[in-house]
Amino acid sequence: DAGRGPLAALAAWAWAAGSSSSAMGYAKGALEVLYNNPGIIIGMICTVALLMVLQRSGGIRAHRLALEQLHLATSRQIESLENELWRVERHSELLKKRLDWHEKTKASA
Repeated sequence: DAGRGPLAALAAWAWAAGSSSSAMGYAKGALEVLYNNPGIIIGMICTVALLMVLQRSGGIRAHRLALEQLHLATSRQIESLENELWRVERHSELLKKRLDWHEKTKASA
C-alpha cells in the first residue's frame, strides 16, 4: 500500500466503501486514505493556514484596495494623455495653417 498513489488509494476506498453498507465502513475507508496519503492532510492544513493569515492581515482586502487605487491612477493618466494628444493635434493643425499661409505669401511675392 505504501507505493500506491492517492488515486489508487481512493479507488480502493471507494471499492471498500461500496462493499460495506455501514457508515463506519465509509469513515474507516476515508481515514485509511488519509493515513496512507499524508500529503492530503498537509495540503489541507497549509491551505487553511494561508487563508487564515490572509484574512487576519487583511491581505485580500489590501490587494483589492491597491488594485482599485491603481485603476484610478491609470484612468487619470489615460485621461491626461488623451488631453495632451488633443492639444498636440490642435497645435499641429495650427502649424500646418501657418505653413500654408507662409507658402502662399512666399508664392505671391
